[in-house]
Amino acid sequence: DAVVFVSDDVKTAFCQWFPLNKRSAVLYNIFDSHKIQSLSLEDPIDPSMDPTQLNWCSLGKLIPLKGWSRMLKIQRKLLDEDFPAHFYLIGEGPQRNELEQLAVQLGIRDSVTFTGYQTNPYQYLARCMLYVCASDREGLSTSVVESLLVGTPVCTADVGGMREILGNHDDYGVVTENDDEELYRGVRRFFAEPAYRLRYAELAMERGKFFDRNASIQKIEDFLLSI
Repeated sequence: DAVVFVSDDVKTAFCQWFPLNKRSAVLYNIFDSHKIQSLSLEDPIDPSMDPTQLNWCSLGKLIPLKGWSRMLKIQRKLLDEDFPAHFYLIGEGPQRNELEQLAVQLGIRDSVTFTGYQTNPYQYLARCMLYVCASDREGLSTSVVESLLVGTPVCTADVGGMREILGNHDDYGVVTENDDEELYRGVRRFFAEPAYRLRYAELAMERGKFFDRNASIQKIEDFLLSI
């Protein structure tokens, strides 16, 4: 009776190949915003996190698609500029050994933490000053929305759904060209300018309200009732 997409970008890409002759809609995934925010406040599971450092992170399966090697190289550049940066890779996957070896080759192993799979990654998201997405492609990034829900600023490459989440003009987070150097420049500004970082933390909290669980459920209920 209808086709539902998780983002406008996914709908556009689909319709280029399969023109629709029936009703369609874009409905975002439901995020249990209240639970995510509650879990983010639990006592730290990693007491080694140093609040005096500039901790940043990314979350997902450790596979090439997610751009982990790009982020390790960004960490190297940040250290070269004497920023007290520490990078947390939150997740597990088949690329882990390769990434650990790359961290050693880059000379950054002491400033990179591989957390492995976490049942509560929100504690890390909430305690980092920046979330970065370096993926080659996305539909609608769950982890970017989760970062907004806990008030963590986001810098991301321009892949599917990001401008829907963060705005076309860096309204609620920073979207860079999907290019290594441009992404680094976007990330670097958060490290170099505390006021810039604080402003986007406030905007993240504001945007997170858009993905409130109850509001999302209501939109889906309204759509189903209208069919």
